[in-house]
Amino acid sequence: MDLEQLAREWGAILQQSESYNDYHKAKETVDLSFDLQKGLRDMQLCREQYKHEAHKEDADPDTIIEIKERWDALRKKLYTDERVIHMLQYGERFNREMQLIYGILQGAAEGQNPATYMPPEDADDGGCSGNCGGCSGCGSADDSE
Repeated sequence: MDLEQLAREWGAILQQSESYNDYHKAKETVDLSFDLQKGLRDMQLCREQYKHEAHKEDADPDTIIEIKERWDALRKKLYTDERVIHMLQYGERFNREMQLIYGILQGAAEGQNPATYMPPEDADDGGCSGNCGGCSGCGSADDSE
């Protein structure tokens, strides 16, 4: 049995799923929307301006507040746009399905019966990658100290 070939076949099947197609269509809509891309670029510019201003020794609090208010307004405009809302909702659904699939595979790799195993519902909280660097979630790294 060639596991790599099976994974490639399964990947092709995945790309035919409703959740995959819904998410990628919504993402393409956002990616091709000039106004949304301009808003995202403007948000990135605000973020960079904020970092630059905040790290200055003589940072002007009024300028920082102005940048933050501009960033908040851009964010509100983007995240209330139906196209972005749909992309985020479809992306969340697709990610939940992928977490379930990954959990079943992980359980099988640990000896669980893949036909019946269901990963714990909290397994997707934070999407533990096994690398605790930068994580403050489960506390398992504390055991090694």
